[in-house]
Amino acid sequence: MPEEPDQRERREETIAQTKPGGSFNDVTEHYRTVMGVPDKPVDLNGMPKPLRMFGYFFLGAFALFAIVLVVTVIVQSWG
Repeated sequence: MPEEPDQRERREETIAQTKPGGSFNDVTEHYRTVMGVPDKPVDLNGMPKPLRMFGYFFLGAFALFAIVLVVTVIVQSWG
């Protein structure tokens, strides 16, 4: 027997109030706790310096290779 809308809303409000992080159903609760989906943004300044440097190097190298790829495609299309 389906629940009435008022009962369902009250049950969802109760679940949201009792679960940490305000998850409103079991699926989001599962993803937040078991799957490891973060519930707040990552503070990059709080990471160790070598890890930050690796990230900056990786992103810089990716950007450099993307620029080289675009320039190469443009130069080849002219020739």
